Amino acid sequence: MPASIVKNARLAAQEARMRLCVQLRTLLRKYNPDLDIDAELTALNNKVHVAPDAPSTVSDMEESIMAQGEYEWHESPQPGLTNKTHLSTCKDGMAILPNRNAGYLGRSSGSDILQEIAALLPPSTTIRPRENARSEASATNNSRQYIDPPNLISSAVTASLVDAYFQMYNTSYPIIHETTFREELSNRDHVSSSTTWRIIYYMVLAIGHWLLNDSTSLEQCPYYSAAKSRISMQLLEAGTIRTVQGLLLMGNYLQKRDRPNTGYSLIGLAQRIAFGLGLHRERSSAEDKLLFERYRQIFWIVYCFDSGFGITTGRPMAVLEGCTDQALPRNIDDQNCNESSLVSLPVDIPTTYSALIAQAKLAKVANGIYHEFLCAKTANQKIEYQIAETMAQKLSAWRNCLPTYFTSPDVPSWFLGPRSIVLWKEQNLRILLWRGAKRHHPYLSARTDSKECYLGAAMETIHSISSFCTTADTDLHPGISWYATYFIFQAVLVLEASYLKKRAQGHVMTEGLNDLEVSISVARNCLETIARHSNSATLCLDVIDRIHHSTESQSRDTSSSQQTGLSGLNDCANPDVDLIDPLGWTCQMEDVATDPILRDMINDAFLDFTVSPTETTADFSLPSILGDDLTITQDGAEI
Repeated sequence: MPASIVKNARLAAQEARMRLCVQLRTLLRKYNPDLDIDAELTALNNKVHVAPDAPSTVSDMEESIMAQGEYEWHESPQPGLTNKTHLSTCKDGMAILPNRNAGYLGRSSGSDILQEIAALLPPSTTIRPRENARSEASATNNSRQYIDPPNLISSAVTASLVDAYFQMYNTSYPIIHETTFREELSNRDHVSSSTTWRIIYYMVLAIGHWLLNDSTSLEQCPYYSAAKSRISMQLLEAGTIRTVQGLLLMGNYLQKRDRPNTGYSLIGLAQRIAFGLGLHRERSSAEDKLLFERYRQIFWIVYCFDSGFGITTGRPMAVLEGCTDQALPRNIDDQNCNESSLVSLPVDIPTTYSALIAQAKLAKVANGIYHEFLCAKTANQKIEYQIAETMAQKLSAWRNCLPTYFTSPDVPSWFLGPRSIVLWKEQNLRILLWRGAKRHHPYLSARTDSKECYLGAAMETIHSISSFCTTADTDLHPGISWYATYFIFQAVLVLEASYLKKRAQGHVMTEGLNDLEVSISVARNCLETIARHSNSATLCLDVIDRIHHSTESQSRDTSSSQQTGLSGLNDCANPDVDLIDPLGWTCQMEDVATDPILRDMINDAFLDFTVSPTETTADFSLPSILGDDLTITQDGAEI
């Protein structure tokens, strides 16, 4: 064959490959306009190989992580972990259930309520959820059909997800202005090249997908993956309202999808950008345009997220009181307005912003309570009764000032969930407040003691959530069931601890104990209802059942169901000390992730507490209750 023919054939093949490369680049830009192809190719060619001495197994990796820092956390799926293993090692976004890899959980963490209960049970009791319970929880809702990635661009699918987002999520946290978003969506060819708009768009779809398909795992959601792929350093090099909105959506979504630390970090980024944009300062303008009202709304969502996340994790809050003069949002109906429109007059009916306004006012009170709580704990004290009473009066004043549509039965069905969540938050704050307060008023003995206050708040929470779930079962979507599970599980654990303490002290079954039993039973039945929609509720239900199984086993294995098995407690404990007094006990918990909102109150729950070992045939070790790294100390000695 002549050399010229061979040369021409090679040139033709080379040109064909060049055309193919151009076509591939065009295709990539079409489906991912933000992708820097040359940069990605350079990074691929310069890929750094793992050093030979790097951790090669999951266990080696965990040891390396622990050696680096006690509070480091890693929430992304690790190589080599099966789905089942990952279920048992990842955290729950409520930070309630015992788990590892939690990051720092401060002194208000709800994990301590489980520690307290564990101390009142036989030392070998296991109340950590069974692994098969996690699998069962994952399989509970598998009958629901989830959307496959090919449906990502289906207009019918996206329309249903957008509708779900605005009906079920935006009514609690109006991060997005619906009219503006839908206008942009109908003309997305003009805005689709914007990275921040695409993040918002895909997160709206991801949240709608979660609300309609809760059984789908985070990794299976194509919309979240699409939004995640657009987060980059380049994005953070510019501060825009859209960036704040996108980060808020992603951060709150990740908390609900059991990635609380990642969500916490993203909320922090949104907060810093919001400060950089001056959203915390009121702006004067000749015209009262909706755009400036949107600034108020977004800032107060940032404020509420900071307050809620801070209390939930026991971490410091970033927004200091007195450093902002941004006015509260107004209760306006802006469905037919755009951001250039003038703000309409406030209305006396539920709107998209009604729940946010109430929650923002509540968050300001909550921050004051949390500040007093942390100050007392830092000094190893409890909140003075008088201060707690003043804070409780502020909560009552907040409730009394709520518009009538927060109590009226004649409201739109979409508003029932948002308003209930806000009211449950207030009751949860009462539990936090009174459990962290001294039990009696120093001068006025006729005042109701703090224990009765927090038990009453816990029982009211249980019956309120149970009533809601009974009457609104068909409307119990994941956005509501997440909060219902969170609040009712904390409340029932408070009652469980009080009930077990009374049994440990040998108290007879009084009317008060019967009230506790009834409320605990109501809570369990409610969690069974929620478990039809929520994997987390299934796991919480399993914990409660294991607590009851342990108490029943203890009663069978002792000659006296009221005293034997915990008699050592009465012999050594001061009868004047409430056994669930946070100052009465001490516990050291290492690397255990559970909800922080009550953790601090009971973090010192085991000082001078001795439990006589009770022989049982089952393996109910306390480390297995709350993690392998849990130790209980007494006078410096490890038990």
